[in-house]
Amino acid sequence: MFESGGFGAGTIDGNSCVAGLLAVAGRDRYQENVCRVRVVESVCNVVEIRLADADDRGGDPSDALRDAVCEAAGALRMSWRQIRSFTDTGFALDRLPLTAIRFSCGMLDWSHVTVMTSVLGYASDETIKAIEFDAVAAAARFNAPSLRKKLWRLWMTYNPDEAAVARAMSARTGREVSVRQEGDGTAILRAQLTDLEGAEADALIEEIAGTVCKSDPRSLRQLRVDGLLALLHSEEVLECHCHRGEQCPVFGNTDAPPPRRGHLVQILVDVQTVLGLTSSPAVLADGTPLDADLARLVAKDAQWQALLTELVTAMTSSGVTVPPSVTAPPSVTAPSSVTPPDGGGIRLPDAVLSNSPVDQPLSERLIGRGRVRRGGIVPRAFTRTLGPERPEISESVRAKFSAELLATIENDPALAAGMFPDGHGGLTAHRQAR
Repeated sequence: MFESGGFGAGTIDGNSCVAGLLAVAGRDRYQENVCRVRVVESVCNVVEIRLADADDRGGDPSDALRDAVCEAAGALRMSWRQIRSFTDTGFALDRLPLTAIRFSCGMLDWSHVTVMTSVLGYASDETIKAIEFDAVAAAARFNAPSLRKKLWRLWMTYNPDEAAVARAMSARTGREVSVRQEGDGTAILRAQLTDLEGAEADALIEEIAGTVCKSDPRSLRQLRVDGLLALLHSEEVLECHCHRGEQCPVFGNTDAPPPRRGHLVQILVDVQTVLGLTSSPAVLADGTPLDADLARLVAKDAQWQALLTELVTAMTSSGVTVPPSVTAPPSVTAPSSVTPPDGGGIRLPDAVLSNSPVDQPLSERLIGRGRVRRGGIVPRAFTRTLGPERPEISESVRAKFSAELLATIENDPALAAGMFPDGHGGLTAHRQAR
């Protein structure tokens, strides 16, 4: 990524070069801290201005705060959570004068500052006055996780009753579990627990990860992940993957484990992908892309519901929407869902092109829903196999399939009408609104 320019070779002493580079890195780190101070200060000033404007108009302060945070997030192209961290930390520094001075001078990293404010933000002014000097001194010696533990020890030594109340409140309000999709095929499961709950959870995961033999090819990290999922499915042991059969020391521990419940997720995928005609990725409900092969595999056991959508051209200059420019084929959704090839009782419309300007953006609009049905058959001939070898479908095969499909419909037009061509989904009376 970076060119060294030949440092460390020839007449330049390698140790001197490293010392010089580390000195430059230390200077840049100091400048980075100073720049972070300016960003935090600017964001806090924006929030104060918006709150003052809301107060003059008699507006809601909470709405003003939320709008200001969103405004800063958009301008800086950062997440709402990051901007809120700036404001929370910046305003908390008003009660930590020594920490604020060290931070303003670039002597404290952002990670240390957030630890200081998150812990001592619960402390009284008297406690802060008594332990902040030692806390700032500790910040110069410890990394962020160790600093957090040191601050709690200082607090519990000075005022154990106040520290106990603060820890109880933190445990009551801070416990949470969240899942964040990374977009690269992985997700991050984050759980914030009490100290005892965390130790107990770690012991349980470690225990179930140790129920396989030493010949299992998985690493300890992989076994801990599999163990966590097993615990979530109410399982007590892991199935060993050593493939030694009866020769495995733990053979028989997992005789006939009960089948796990299916995926409880919503997947959106177009009908061409379900049929194997294209390899367009499916998406989860939050927009995370999903491999087309995996979506087809899930579709076999999923509930299907057809969604008839159309693409419309949005007029950005006037903010209005003009008539549809392209009518798109239905997509497939599910509570682990995909759309049946027959369109779920909805006839597939022909694509209609218009003369709308090509530079206008397109947006998708839902115009109809089909019934929720049980999983259907995904054509094998057009499904790529999962694994290292994944052959693509040639254009000739696609053209042949399309020609055969169109010829079949031409001979029997009723095949294109769907199961309920009248559009009533098989109902003979209007359904009462709930």
